[in-house]
Order: sequence, then C-alpha cells, then structure tokens
Amino acid sequence: MMKVAPFWTPSEEEIRQASVTKLREFANARHGLQMRDYWDLHRWSTGSPEEMNDFWTALWDWSGIIGDKGTVPVSSLGNRPLSSPLDD
Repeated sequence: MMKVAPFWTPSEEEIRQASVTKLREFANARHGLQMRDYWDLHRWSTGSPEEMNDFWTALWDWSGIIGDKGTVPVSSLGNRPLSSPLDD
C-alpha cells in the first residue's frame, strides 16, 4: 500500500498557538491529566462516559459558553443521531 504524504503539516509554533492545544492544556490542568497531543485529547473525549462528560464540561468552561449546562450527562444521551433543521 502506498503511503500518501500530508498536504500540509502545522509548524511547532502553530501547534503551540492552536485553540485545540490550549483546550488540551486547560483540560490537563483541570483534571490532572497528561495528554500530550491531539490524539490523546481525542481518546479522552470519546472514552468512558465519565471522560466524555468531563471533556464536554471542560470545553464548555474553557470556551466561555454562557448558559445553563443542565443536569443531564452527555453520556446518558446514548447514540441518538443528531437532529437537523432540515429533518422537520
């Protein structure tokens, strides 16, 4: 199988300044984690129900969303498909 090179790769500086890096650093500090890169963040965000809830809470807090988080854990929503305004 032929390996295809990426079209573009960010520089180390671009990675350091990326919002996803800042979110990962926030989550590491908030939850005592040691995620090193995007892939660690991805695994955490799609891991156990508790990890998924922690991820979405961290994202909410880090991004400064204004509103009520509610009391229903994200993981309790199951695998329901996302609705679309076009579904109506």
